[in-house]
Amino acid sequence: MKVVRAARFAALMSLSACGASETPAANHAHFDAIQRHETTLEESAHRIFEGDGDCGDAETGCDAATSICEIADRVNDADASARCGAAQERCQAMRAARCVPDH
Repeated sequence: MKVVRAARFAALMSLSACGASETPAANHAHFDAIQRHETTLEESAHRIFEGDGDCGDAETGCDAATSICEIADRVNDADASARCGAAQERCQAMRAARCVPDH
């Protein structure tokens, strides 16, 4: 009976995997793109925290953070995911520093 259950389980697992697309591992091109966006993010952060940057600079940095996360979402890589999280935190800090919420 246990053999039959194991065979059924294996068959069901093979069916559920059929046609499923696995998220690819990150490669050099992914990290090159992430690094380009991180540069934009850090340039914006520098203007915000060290200069006279405004909310537009914060939004430019946040757009870069969004791009980092879009790349991280397309790959299976813990470092890419961590970079997304760090970028989102940086975006929130920049917005808090320079963008006044509408009331």
